[in-house]
Amino acid sequence: VYANNNSDKLRNVNATISDARCNFYACVGARMRNDGLNPLILSKVYQSVMIPKMLYGAEVRSFNKQEVELYEKTHKHMCKSIQNVPQNTPNDACLALLGWRGILYNIELCKPMFCFNILSLGASNIYRNIFIFRVFECLVNHQAGGITKEYIT
Repeated sequence: VYANNNSDKLRNVNATISDARCNFYACVGARMRNDGLNPLILSKVYQSVMIPKMLYGAEVRSFNKQEVELYEKTHKHMCKSIQNVPQNTPNDACLALLGWRGILYNIELCKPMFCFNILSLGASNIYRNIFIFRVFECLVNHQAGGITKEYIT
């Protein structure tokens, strides 16, 4: 999704969070509060459904501070909702009980995984070759005396 200014970006983030939250509640339904499902099961559903939906495209884009704060606020809110604890419970306690890290960890984890997935493609794959070429090009242009152009070919 292309956004021209900061308000468009925040609107897109809010829409993404809303869609992900709807998908999560559709998966667990009303059972989350009524049957008292195990928080570890709900945590696994959250990590499998909502996080990928919320962070789709995080591999190739950068986030400003406001966007990360919105994601983090939602992350902590869902953590407390899954455990059925009051919203004024300390954030670190809730995250630690489920073994979660902050949302920034999930965002930063996407980027090396994306690179690994590209590099795992076949040797003749055009996307892999372009990626390797661009990495070497960046290294050559940004490091004086580092990698020479003969390694690119």
